[in-house]
Amino acid sequence: MLIRLTIAFLSGILIGWRLEISPVALSLFLAAAGLAAAWLRVRRRAVWPAMLLAALLLGTLRYEFSDTGEPDSLSQYHSAQGVILEGIVAGDPQSAGTYTRLRLRADRIFAQGQWRDETGEALVTLRAPLEIVARRDQPYFRYGDRLLLQGELRPPPSLEDFDYPAYLARQGIGTVMSFPTAVLETEGEGSRFYRWLYGVRHDLASSLARSVPEPQAALGQSVLLGIRDNLPADVEEHFRVTGTSHLLAISGLHVGVLLAVSLGVSQAVLGRRRHLYLIVPLALVWLYTLLSGASPSAVRAAIMGTVYLAALLSGRPRNVLPALALAAAVMVAVDPDVVWRISFQLSFAAMAGIAVLADPIGRALRGEDRTSGGLPIKAAILSMTGMTLAATATTLPLVAFYFGRVSLVGIPASLLTLPAMPFVLITSALAGFGGLVGPVLGTPLGWLAWLFSTYLTGVVALLAGVPAASVETGGVGIPLVLAWYAALGLAYGLRNTRPVADVRNRLASIGTLRMPALVSWGTLRGMRVRHQAWVALPVFALAAVLWVAALSGQEPRLHVYFIDVGQGDATFIVTPDGHQVLVDGGPDPQEIALFLGERMPPGDRTIDLVVLTHPHTDHATGLVEVLRRYEVGTIMQRTLDYESPTYQEWQRAVEQEDTQTIEALAGQVIAFDDGVTLEVLSPPERLPAGTRSDVDNASVVLLLTYGERTVLLAGDMFEESERRLLAADTPLDSDVLKVSHHGSRHATTSEFLNRVSPAVAVISAGTDNRYGHPHQDTLDRLVSDDLPTLVYLTSENGTLEMVTDGETMELIAER
Repeated sequence: MLIRLTIAFLSGILIGWRLEISPVALSLFLAAAGLAAAWLRVRRRAVWPAMLLAALLLGTLRYEFSDTGEPDSLSQYHSAQGVILEGIVAGDPQSAGTYTRLRLRADRIFAQGQWRDETGEALVTLRAPLEIVARRDQPYFRYGDRLLLQGELRPPPSLEDFDYPAYLARQGIGTVMSFPTAVLETEGEGSRFYRWLYGVRHDLASSLARSVPEPQAALGQSVLLGIRDNLPADVEEHFRVTGTSHLLAISGLHVGVLLAVSLGVSQAVLGRRRHLYLIVPLALVWLYTLLSGASPSAVRAAIMGTVYLAALLSGRPRNVLPALALAAAVMVAVDPDVVWRISFQLSFAAMAGIAVLADPIGRALRGEDRTSGGLPIKAAILSMTGMTLAATATTLPLVAFYFGRVSLVGIPASLLTLPAMPFVLITSALAGFGGLVGPVLGTPLGWLAWLFSTYLTGVVALLAGVPAASVETGGVGIPLVLAWYAALGLAYGLRNTRPVADVRNRLASIGTLRMPALVSWGTLRGMRVRHQAWVALPVFALAAVLWVAALSGQEPRLHVYFIDVGQGDATFIVTPDGHQVLVDGGPDPQEIALFLGERMPPGDRTIDLVVLTHPHTDHATGLVEVLRRYEVGTIMQRTLDYESPTYQEWQRAVEQEDTQTIEALAGQVIAFDDGVTLEVLSPPERLPAGTRSDVDNASVVLLLTYGERTVLLAGDMFEESERRLLAADTPLDSDVLKVSHHGSRHATTSEFLNRVSPAVAVISAGTDNRYGHPHQDTLDRLVSDDLPTLVYLTSENGTLEMVTDGETMELIAER
């Protein structure tokens, strides 16, 4: 009955969307339907026709009341000059790289020379100014902050393949601001509960970043907390191409795993008396839903979980379809516009397909009756295949309609990745909470999270590389979508077996416990795994981690990586004995975190030496993130009288780091025990002044030596510092030169090059950067007849790796 009532309610929503009906008339009809139901009940007749009519009228009435018809009051100030917007940060701001994106609930605006009381919401992209960075630690913008923003208000831009204005309008946003000047007025407004909740969310995200390498940490943040801003673009693209993007969005899969584990543990600890064991999983499911950002799919899954637990309490059949129907009714009643959201439609289509079609498809593949006994592994795989086929069949027309593209590897990708998802979620949670205790607990748990996450991303990347992994479908109209579902419904109706009345799913037992779970993409239907298999699984995972650690041991050669970080500098050095040195971190914290996560062993969260050559943003930004994620043995820098938000961040991070700090000075030599030396050639004790750029000319310049091979890291020094080094007769002869200041024409003079005489020159610069680096004059000097140097650009060749045993040398380009 609940399913039919939900269908009637949703039909009423659609009627309200298409027709304008007086709320008074609807209320009268609704009252009449109620009286009819009461009369039928008194007469002992079937009341369901009247109840369906009431649900239909209620849905129509709800939609009529959902439309306030009030325009966005901020829209009248679009493109106005000298606008100052005042308001409160609503929701949890999301940081991506060096900027933050937040929703501002405005209540005042200064325009045309006066303050006005105006309300509305704006989507704001901005960077923290020096005043805010000096005032607080990250995150610099928080829920409940009252901000003054000075900039230009604009309507949301129209994108070629996506109706972005309509997307924001459905969220109540009609205005955007890009990089306004920000002033923090006050903090702590809004709900105290949400301030605490968002604080815990950020603590867990930071803990995962400290405990797990990238991109596995970003994957964990996505599936555990719903934070997808840190996912590398290529990883997201792999999931999209393989049709597995649903794994990244909080849904029934993630809630089902948490429900299953917490329910089993609660049963073991509390027993099943008086049903107290149901309280713990109920609380954890809703807490997780809130921590993950309370997305529609997460709320929907939490509602289903609540209904499932209520069914356990009442002892009624655990049919997932009523839970799904109730979830739909509640969410649409709260927000009727959710019906038009793509994520809502896809998630419900997938879960309805699994609930209705997975069981008959799975039994057809197994060739057995649904009442048969324990399932072997082969049958369990076929059962999971049935789930995948069912979800694919019900979502395929929607994917083709909205995106004009479908994945041809979606089914094998789901079959290979779904079994790993519970372990990715659970180990990520353990690593996150373990990291809050400390690295002693967080790092080993992070190894396990890295293992399962690496498998998942590796499989997706492998299948994404298959030719024609996804194909364009062109325009698929609504009639074709409706025809597909009509054919699907007809095929289901004509099947010989009776409709499924009880769809029960279980995650594999942990120990001797059996834990019921929601129907979701991650459940392993009806699967019974022997106790010995669950004992062997942790042993296998630990062995895999140890083998990975053993195979990633450092070979006895020096490795120098000139990292492609865009318009900036970052150099990573690994000595023959495994000592690690990072010189600068580039302009993007995620880029350097991703590189270190891919190059360093998964359990290694320490860097022996970090060097900041000078405090400009394109060198220092990434290092701030490195100090947050890694334990650093020694920091080398030259402290300068320089002000910027990034340098303020760096100085605070250094103060908070319990480590040795060295002021760089020409003549210093750091000798590693494997014969590698790092000598400081500049700056001198007395810093240069009155030069073209005093900060650049104060760069820490390093000479790296191993055996007969040398590498000169020139920082960003200009020709004034080059002349000083030449005048001091400093030994500069090097095999490899990291060219100063990204190939600027104000550095790398002919006299300096003649003294260095490099065989290879590496220029770190961004593609099509606004500075025109590298300058043609510099390139001409590098490849002159007198100095036939091989020149490599990170913008063209990607990350470059120099490898030497102290005698021979080779250079490996990424592309």
